[in-house]
Amino acid sequence: MNTDKIEAIKTAREIIAKNPVFLDTETTGLDRSAEIVNIAVIDHDGTELMNTLVRPTLPIPERTTAIHGIRNEDVADAPTFADIQLNIGSLLYDRLVVIYNKNFDLRLMKQSAKANLEFPLTRCAMELYAQFYGDWNEYHKSYRWQKQAAAAKQLGIEMPANLHRAAADANLCRLIIEAMAATPLPGEARPSQLFIETFNSMADRIHNWAKRKGFWQAGEDRNDGEMIALMHSELSEALEAIRHGNPPDDKIPEFNGYEVELADCVIRIMDVAIARNLRVAEAIVAKMAFNEGRPYKHGKEF
Repeated sequence: MNTDKIEAIKTAREIIAKNPVFLDTETTGLDRSAEIVNIAVIDHDGTELMNTLVRPTLPIPERTTAIHGIRNEDVADAPTFADIQLNIGSLLYDRLVVIYNKNFDLRLMKQSAKANLEFPLTRCAMELYAQFYGDWNEYHKSYRWQKQAAAAKQLGIEMPANLHRAAADANLCRLIIEAMAATPLPGEARPSQLFIETFNSMADRIHNWAKRKGFWQAGEDRNDGEMIALMHSELSEALEAIRHGNPPDDKIPEFNGYEVELADCVIRIMDVAIARNLRVAEAIVAKMAFNEGRPYKHGKEF
């Protein structure tokens, strides 16, 4: 791993540590008269802080609609950029703003506002990813920029179904920064691999303890339905703890009943994972990676 990639990983980690927001826009075009038709701001944890269509002063060309799908009739009743400008300023005030192709989006915001907006705390994810990816252009003596979709694919990030809409692209920018930050430096193990190894090691200890205590008898097998029902019972006991004011647990009073009953449920899950050779830890990592690419609230209203 070369020095520039190492520095890019460290920078991505510094960005994540500052709890930034991620911004993206969709526009009427690329030129000096183009305006914003969709703007979104996503918080560091994926929360959607803003996602709105914007009514431009110029019509949206058909060739641009073909890219992002936003039609003139879609923005007919949308607010103008002037209507939302103060809200944008309040969201971005004193926050680090990360944008994929920062110069373009900031220019379009100024063009749409018809004013010289200032956002001093900004970082360009595209430039940082170019350094991370390392495709050197000898002629320009710099790293080649990668399109956002290409960067996501290179990092193994699942592409959103609504790519080229502001909220999806802003969140994709967040995932790209997170993926760079999660890349192990020389001598480091991947966080996901550490989790899998730790989970499985603890699960193995739990299962061996359960065998020593007689819960798994040699030559006998246990009913899967019964074991799942016992997991349910621990969650029911957690609910009962909450209903009774969540007092300290009677066996380990330094923890409350809610905490202990959830722990009991996890212990039972770990025990069964080893007994049935289930890859629960690996499934957790895979499911979280899948969930990261899903839309806000997974596209549901609840």
